[in-house]
Amino acid sequence: MLGKLGITSSGVATLLCFLWSLEGCIATAEPELLGMFYRADRPFPQFLPFWREAWSLKDATGETLQYAYAGMPVGGSVHVFLRNTGLEPLEVEEVRLEGLSLKRAIAFSEQKRKRLLRPASIYFADLTTAERERLLSAGEPVWWRVEPQPVSPGGTAQVLVRLRRTPQSKTLRLGLQWNGGTLEVLVPVRPDHPRMAGIFFSSALNRVYLYLHHPGDGGRKPRRILLGGRDVTRDSTIGYDETLDIVPVVLRRRKPLSPGSFHVFQAEYEDGLTASAGIRAWSGDFAYGMWGSKPGKEGDDELARWYVWDLYEHNINVQMEMVGSAAVRGFLKSEAGRQLCAELGIRRMVNEPGKGNLKEPWAYFLVDEPDCGDYRVQELKPHLRVGSLAQALVQRSRELRARDPLTPHLLNVDLTFKPDNWYIYGQLPDILAADPYYQERIRAAYYDHPDRLPLYTKALYVYAVGRVCQSACAPKPLHLILNSVHHIEKEQPFRFATPEEKRVEVYYALAVGAKGLSYWWYTPVPPYLGVGADDPQARALWRAIGLLGAEVRTAGPVLVRSCPAPLPVTASRRLWVRTLLAGLDTVVVICVNDDYASDRLGTVVRPLERAEVNLRLPAWLEPKEAFEITFEGPRDIAWERRGADVALHLGRVDLTRLILISADPQLRDHLQALYQEQFAAKVARLVAQKVETDLPLSPGGGREE
Repeated sequence: MLGKLGITSSGVATLLCFLWSLEGCIATAEPELLGMFYRADRPFPQFLPFWREAWSLKDATGETLQYAYAGMPVGGSVHVFLRNTGLEPLEVEEVRLEGLSLKRAIAFSEQKRKRLLRPASIYFADLTTAERERLLSAGEPVWWRVEPQPVSPGGTAQVLVRLRRTPQSKTLRLGLQWNGGTLEVLVPVRPDHPRMAGIFFSSALNRVYLYLHHPGDGGRKPRRILLGGRDVTRDSTIGYDETLDIVPVVLRRRKPLSPGSFHVFQAEYEDGLTASAGIRAWSGDFAYGMWGSKPGKEGDDELARWYVWDLYEHNINVQMEMVGSAAVRGFLKSEAGRQLCAELGIRRMVNEPGKGNLKEPWAYFLVDEPDCGDYRVQELKPHLRVGSLAQALVQRSRELRARDPLTPHLLNVDLTFKPDNWYIYGQLPDILAADPYYQERIRAAYYDHPDRLPLYTKALYVYAVGRVCQSACAPKPLHLILNSVHHIEKEQPFRFATPEEKRVEVYYALAVGAKGLSYWWYTPVPPYLGVGADDPQARALWRAIGLLGAEVRTAGPVLVRSCPAPLPVTASRRLWVRTLLAGLDTVVVICVNDDYASDRLGTVVRPLERAEVNLRLPAWLEPKEAFEITFEGPRDIAWERRGADVALHLGRVDLTRLILISADPQLRDHLQALYQEQFAAKVARLVAQKVETDLPLSPGGGREE
């Protein structure tokens, strides 16, 4: 046909090249460089007193050695963003740092640790002294990855190299090799480069919520928003206030993004700098999970069914891994079990595709506490061990992605080598999890370090860990795991968490921007007796968890698209206040009564009276209403507009308050409908329960005197 039109074969090739160029593509396999930057770890020296426990090396006198210390250097990561402009998939076969192959330099040991993962390190590699010194000068690479791999035609990718410490030079040379060519880039080492503080997606994946941070004085408005290198500024609404250092952007997509698809988002500034990030598109409700289960023999479906209903009645929507019950495990694999979970809206996290005949898991669990596995790696000095299992986890993640590209990966990082562990692993999974068990810290202080008791009279340890982890994993979501067990060892027993402690912990987690919470654990088995135990304290805590679940899941549609953003706030004495932005229409105000204290016996709270909060709203937001979310659903509060400020007259604050100030006149009705449909009846049943240790509950979360 083309020949009849007088178009030769060479003309066809020319025409194809021209047509591809119209879409920003060419027919060759030459990747387009979209951007690059060095992402420096953000230090939090104010939290240094917390970084003491979970490190068992001792000095000659038997005292525990400290891993973290004042002035401890931080590290960072190198990010390079590409677009495949060719017609075939592009595989980056080699990444070189300062001329040295990272495949060769980060070599695997024959040792095997968690889930038979093999540690990898530059100290296991066959390098000359000069080569190793070159890598140490470049910051000491710990792990690297190209994602996705391969890169589909027209698709984008991120090359990431994690460094243990800040490079000594002002630039880093990164070389990329693929089937057909090489590309070498010089990455400036700037500790203050603009970055994406958060990227979240609407449930339909047709809206993207970007939160930008520029290190300059005040807020900086970007001049362009890019998606995959293409200008999407016309589809973006930018919220700008020169007094705020977070700039929210809402990007509307005519065609929704595909679940699990990888994208590079960028914001260009007038000063020539660009905030860039690569992330996969996920959506979902606020995750509220439980670890463990009710013990029982295989085939006891009645017990397992009762357990699943117990999760539902306590507003749990994710069964985390480590089920630990033959009865429950078998039931969840069955068609009846899968059908019941689907009907009740309970999803599962599993280790790998196909486990338990599950078709659509909530997430895959990469591994639990790799930093603990790092500590056991032989042949490395202790301070060089953290991150040893990271390269193996990169491989595991890639294998899982090949089998199922639609499900995110979660990695839980524990407390060894703090805070390096969170920084080093933070960018590796789709969801970073951490387990700041507050009651464990009180227990350790009483039995081993009484001098540390003042640190743990409040649950701020949860906030400290969350702040560091959120910084380390951003713009990806953070998941925090909270303690729900009673230690019953003879030598060092310790009580269950009080309902008051758990409420404060949850609010601290929300304040750092957590997009999900879970509890360790349900299982009533020594030496860690979970909330499934027949115990008054367990029942009180389990009920509190259920009420908190109704509260945070009612606010969930707002929380999952929000990002911490400090607004100018003044508040009554002893009222702890933090703020989040939820897109362009809503401000979330998190309030905690700071007049509380916990010890080995329990928690004491003195309610605040006549509490007031005054905050300066962002310049773009015109509030239509302000209301609070409680376990009884949305509720009125007294508020008034004072010019650019909003005054919240909170009155009595027993323990916590969750306030939404919104320009969306339909938001409250939407959340009220959600509450009535999913939580109201369950809350009524929970409130009606008789628990021996309880005083009457108040919706604000405290105990009424």
